[in-house]
Amino acid sequence: NPRLVYCAISGFGKDGPLSGRPAYDQIIQGISGVMSVTGDDASAPLRVGYPISDTVGGITAALAVTACLLGTQRTGQGCMVDVSMLESTLATMGWVVSNYLNAGVTPHPMGNQNFTAAPSGTFRTGDGLIN
Repeated sequence: NPRLVYCAISGFGKDGPLSGRPAYDQIIQGISGVMSVTGDDASAPLRVGYPISDTVGGITAALAVTACLLGTQRTGQGCMVDVSMLESTLATMGWVVSNYLNAGVTPHPMGNQNFTAAPSGTFRTGDGLIN
């Protein structure tokens, strides 16, 4: 069927040096660097408290399949979507990756702090936390 749209999701995609390796969410969080910036100096590396790489991989796949379905309506040609959880997760790390690649800033855990905005984080008050 030339109009067929199908999708594969894997840890590292179908090509490349890691393509044959198994993966699940925590592996991708670790190898992507997400864990290295999660927590603070005393607690990192930590995994995110939910399966972010599984979630982002699924969302990426859904968007890509949607784009292919729209293309199929226009062209009559289907496509194969290959989603890498690693690439999908790296795409969520915008400023961390950008600062490293463009300015050589090595990512580090910052807890609730944010080097691009102040004030940042949560603050204890007499009435509880303010975020």
